[in-house]
Amino acid sequence: MEWDYGDYEGISSDLIRKDNPEYLIWTHGVPNGEALDDVAARADKIVARVLESGLDNVLIVAHGHFSRILTARWLGLDPHEGRHFILGTAKVCTLGWDKKTPAVVRWGL
Repeated sequence: MEWDYGDYEGISSDLIRKDNPEYLIWTHGVPNGEALDDVAARADKIVARVLESGLDNVLIVAHGHFSRILTARWLGLDPHEGRHFILGTAKVCTLGWDKKTPAVVRWGL
């Protein structure tokens, strides 16, 4: 499930920034929608489930903002750091390990 955008559902960031040029979802959030920390809590549950599974490979299909937050949480970063992982439509990413350290193996192919 993607981030619940509340009042901003279906409205592009460009349109929102016409009224509020400083707007960024990562810092301003969404009125009547889901808080970033709540999205991160959902991502944390997925990370825990993957780690507990003991499987070598797990496929997760998700939307862009959620994937960016999931990546930040996989790396042990604050969910706000998801803003640094630019991700286009229908891209494939691989999260994994560098020895025992969570890592981004491939991004946005």
